[in-house]
Amino acid sequence: MAATLTTALITGAGSGIGRGIARTLDALGLRLALVGRDERKLEQTRDEVEQVLKLRFLNLAPKGQSHASPGHRPVNWVRC
Repeated sequence: MAATLTTALITGAGSGIGRGIARTLDALGLRLALVGRDERKLEQTRDEVEQVLKLRFLNLAPKGQSHASPGHRPVNWVRC
């Protein structure tokens, strides 16, 4: 018996292949957990898809710095 895929974690979902995968899996009806480095781009992807479970901005700043660049902040956005 084959397992049914219901949820997908997509890294790099803010642009390129990651965004394309998010669109494709959303069209198939999967729930998505989106991960990316650029908050603005990740939110754009979120706005393009329907089945977002979680959105997470990763702070990849060098050790000792709180943010990678001005205006970047951690995000935990959930829609169920």
